[in-house]
Formats: sequence, C-alpha cells, structure tokens
Amino acid sequence: MRRLAEDTRVVLNIVPVDRTSAGAVNGAGVARGDDDAVMAHCPTGAIETACAADYKLQDSDDDSTYTDIAGAAAVQLGASDDDKCPTIDARLTKKYVRAVHTVTGTAGVCGGVVLQFYRAKALPVTNDPASVVV
Repeated sequence: MRRLAEDTRVVLNIVPVDRTSAGAVNGAGVARGDDDAVMAHCPTGAIETACAADYKLQDSDDDSTYTDIAGAAAVQLGASDDDKCPTIDARLTKKYVRAVHTVTGTAGVCGGVVLQFYRAKALPVTNDPASVVV
C-alpha cells in the first residue's frame, strides 16, 4: 500500500507570520526535481479591515528571473475571509518554482505558503474500486 508521503514532497516556502506592511514576500526558489506539478497551500489567519492577501506561483529556468505561471493565482482574500486556506494547483515546465504572497493595506495579514510537489504524469488514473485502500 502506497502512502501520500511516498508520492509527494512538501516544502515550507513562505513562513506564516503577521505582515503589517504592504508589499510582496517572495518564497525561495525550489528545484522541482522529477516532479511535474505543485499544489500551493496558502493558510491565512486574520485579515484586518482595509487589507487584502494575494497568492500566486512563479517559475524560472535559472532561479534568478521569475515570471508568473499562467492561471496559478488564488482569488484575493479580504477582511471577510479570515482563516481560509486557498490552494493553487499548477503544472510545472521550468526548473524552479516559488510562491509570492502580496499584502495590500497596512493593518495586518497573517499568512504563509506550503508547496506540495507531485508527479502528475507518473500516477495512474483508475476507476477500479478494488484499488481503494482504507
């Protein structure tokens, strides 16, 4: 029986802290290795009034020049979105990936990003109920 931990790799990319000033925080570039996909988990705590949080993924061939991955952004979270954890699922084509957490406003947003790498092309798709292991 295979376990999820055998087929994925988890990396803390942006440490969750209370950000009290506007601006972007870039996670460190992470080499994707043999993985061809990533899911970014973006746990967000309290978002103060007049603040917002944005999350997106960027990729790079050389770990120095990053560009946004098309479609790899979460819907903006505002003051009514406390304690949410949006996810971003993206296919990878370049060698490096990182998350970007952008805060607007100055009252405070608590958030971070965990990257979960996996091999989407290598995992078989099956509808066979006999393959389900509990």
